[in-house]
Amino acid sequence: MQQRASNAWDQTSDYFVNRDTTTMAEQEMAEYQRMVALLDETRLLSLQLQSGLPPDDRWQVMSSVRSNLVALSPLLNNERDREYRDLAVGMGLSAADAASFVDYVNQIASNTSVRTIFPGLGRRGMPRGRPPGGPPGPPPGE
Repeated sequence: MQQRASNAWDQTSDYFVNRDTTTMAEQEMAEYQRMVALLDETRLLSLQLQSGLPPDDRWQVMSSVRSNLVALSPLLNNERDREYRDLAVGMGLSAADAASFVDYVNQIASNTSVRTIFPGLGRRGMPRGRPPGGPPGPPPGE
């Protein structure tokens, strides 16, 4: 699992390092730089979690990771939308048609996502709050 996570990180890091940012507006570039910094910080924090921290330190680091992930989600979504838009413009679509293309691709992703169809499932496809093979836990949100 650690090897898969490391490989995924390497692939993501390479992707963002090689991202063409020359056409980004100033605000987009600032958001992109914040996203990359948060990704780097989160990676370092996750490495700390693997180093056998004492429980008190571990909770603090886990809290920081969760906060970073909450902050990263909209930044990554915006970056994905920029990539889709750039792809559409590169294929010859106008700015307005590119925006429609981005909406359409996002709708496809949403309609074909297990999390959209079954919102009570966690990351591994198991109902939230219910450990595999264990007794039912509280419903989500409680």
